[in-house]
Amino acid sequence: MDAMRNVHPALFVAGLVAVGVLLAAWATYEAKREREEVSSALAAEAILLARALGPGLLAAESAMREVDEQITSKALSNARILADLPSRARPDSTALERIALENGLDTLAILTRGCQVQSLAGVLPSPAVREAIHDVCRAESDEAILGSSVEEGVEHITVAVAMEGGGAVLVRIHAESSQALVQRLGVSNLLEKLAGTGGVLYLEFTTGAIDASPAYATWDGGEMPPALPGDAALRELRGRPVFEVPVALDAYAGERAQLRVGLDGRALERASASAMRRTLLVYIVLAVFSLVAAAFAFVNRARSIERMEATRRITQAEAARRRSERLAAAGALTAGLAHEVRSPLNAIGIAAQRIERKHEDGGECRDFAGRIRSEVRRLENTLRQFLELAQPVSSQRECVDLAPLVEETRRLLEVEAQDRKITLEAPSGSAAARVNDEAIRRAVINLIRNAVQASPDGASVAMTLGQADGRAVLQIADRGPGIE
Repeated sequence: MDAMRNVHPALFVAGLVAVGVLLAAWATYEAKREREEVSSALAAEAILLARALGPGLLAAESAMREVDEQITSKALSNARILADLPSRARPDSTALERIALENGLDTLAILTRGCQVQSLAGVLPSPAVREAIHDVCRAESDEAILGSSVEEGVEHITVAVAMEGGGAVLVRIHAESSQALVQRLGVSNLLEKLAGTGGVLYLEFTTGAIDASPAYATWDGGEMPPALPGDAALRELRGRPVFEVPVALDAYAGERAQLRVGLDGRALERASASAMRRTLLVYIVLAVFSLVAAAFAFVNRARSIERMEATRRITQAEAARRRSERLAAAGALTAGLAHEVRSPLNAIGIAAQRIERKHEDGGECRDFAGRIRSEVRRLENTLRQFLELAQPVSSQRECVDLAPLVEETRRLLEVEAQDRKITLEAPSGSAAARVNDEAIRRAVINLIRNAVQASPDGASVAMTLGQADGRAVLQIADRGPGIE
């Protein structure tokens, strides 16, 4: 403790602040490093998964294309054979039904130049389909291949081949069998088997083909979220933390492919929470250190102020003591000097009085004696003032009615004022104050004498008592010239 007291407060506070800053920097660095490690581990897991799935997904995608191409090729072959027949050899509806049944065709129709049905086996083509192949019926286009998008909710492949002289052969094959195969071997089936297992929350496979739609699967069967911009990132999806990583795949024939992997981000969230707790703990420790430093500085400051105040009080007391000693010595010297001087003055005054009485008839001796007595009275008055100054002033105060005090003082000095024919008016008003009776009497006497001395012969001195702002006020007004 003694060693800590000797430490300068500024150095101690600076040391605590430096330690706190270092702890905060270390905690922040550790939190960032742990988060980066978990992120790197999740990204590596997503890349490994994508590389393992990539060849299978690309093969399934290729197989799906081959199935579609085979179905399309089969439909085109049947349509071309019928379109190449001469008009007299074209089959009727009964023959068309037999051909459709033998070849597994859903619809087989011979259309006129205006795309009207001439012969039909199976389902009647919708107006939308006939509108889409209108150019083929008018021989403006040789062939047309239509997908399922022409008729919503119907999975099929439709082809139309123009006949010589106008009209067209339309063949439509349901995609049920191919869809069942795709469901067993296709991309969507593979993705659905993986989504929701091993920390994989969702997968989305996208190829660079223009007409290809992304295949995806989620852990809860919900919609696939939109892709995040940039690289790997943590997101919140349906109340769960998800760490998403887009991985590019090497596709066939220079095509682009991508697998978007959504992994369970709870591990990263736990790491972030743990890092946040450690950082918060460090900040709490830093706050405690700061409070300790502030308290230490405050206590030292308070003690320093107390020491300075005590030193100041001791210095003032010592100065007051020395001043009292000097005043006591001066008072004793003044009192002694006054007593020593008063005796010869009395003797001189008595001698002057005798001389003045002896020469009552006047003359120069009488004048000199009068002057001597006058100077003796002046010196006695000065000695009296010295003696009053040397006496200690009492600090005792009491409530005094100032009106009788001023009136008494006025009567005491009225004889001196009459020598110069100066009128001392009676005090008007009243006032009371807590004062030292003796000191206030001397002050009033001095004020009235000064007013008498400053006033011209025959003038008057007015005295007024009153209250102002909670204070007693005594005004003594004379007709003198005033003070510059």
